[in-house]
Amino acid sequence: MRSQQVEWKNYLFLWEFTVFRTISLFIKKIKFGVTIYKKTNKGMSVQQQWQSWSAADIGKRRKYNEDALLNKPELGLWAVADGMGGHKAGDVASQLIVDSLNKLSLTASLETNIHAVEQCLQQVNGELQDYARREYKQNIVGSTVVVLLCEQHRCAVLWAGDSRLYRLRADTLQQLTQDHCPENEGISGSEFKTSNIITRAVGAADELEIDYAVFDVMQGDLFLLCTDGLDKEISFSEIAFIMNTYAHEDIAKILVDKVLERGARDNISVIVVSNRI
Repeated sequence: MRSQQVEWKNYLFLWEFTVFRTISLFIKKIKFGVTIYKKTNKGMSVQQQWQSWSAADIGKRRKYNEDALLNKPELGLWAVADGMGGHKAGDVASQLIVDSLNKLSLTASLETNIHAVEQCLQQVNGELQDYARREYKQNIVGSTVVVLLCEQHRCAVLWAGDSRLYRLRADTLQQLTQDHCPENEGISGSEFKTSNIITRAVGAADELEIDYAVFDVMQGDLFLLCTDGLDKEISFSEIAFIMNTYAHEDIAKILVDKVLERGARDNISVIVVSNRI
């Protein structure tokens, strides 16, 4: 009788152990699966992936600063805008562009964010035209703009006018935008700007035509957004040398200081964007 009781207790122990172990392994498997899922799908956030630095100056000849910039690496969003010189309220135009872009949340896909930025710029275009009719009797109130949007593995640039986006990749500098100027339409990488005339700007026409391009991101890519106050004074080859030579966090200030050394005929705004992957 005693041996039967011991055998029965052993059986209960083995059964409880088996059930407990099965449940434990099941729970661990679920936890392990969730953990792996989070790591695989989360990866590096936009905020972790991108760093950026900006610098700006009114220059030495202008009475007013008609440039504006937006530096939001946590959203993967950067922009510079240059109010149209020789026209009315260029500072109003550039600041309205930046303020309007700053209100965007941009939490969706890159394609959706591109559409949101384009719609935002179209809305600003209409607002500036209304403002010009109301305050300046049809005189143009406008601004150039270049916008960089980035997610983890792709970026997009949208622009109107002659504010530029450059990319340094594997020590080679490339201008990713094409100036909307009469003599430079369709030409990129010129050494110096030769004209202040632009063929497109936000606020300049009833219908705003915005160019855009989408491109992949590679490890070590370095981007530069700038108004034309930079390329009026510093050549393409000099920009390439500076971006290849100095620490990322120093490039923006060095570029602006170099422009000031050469007379700074215009306002100057630059943003340097570094890919950390």
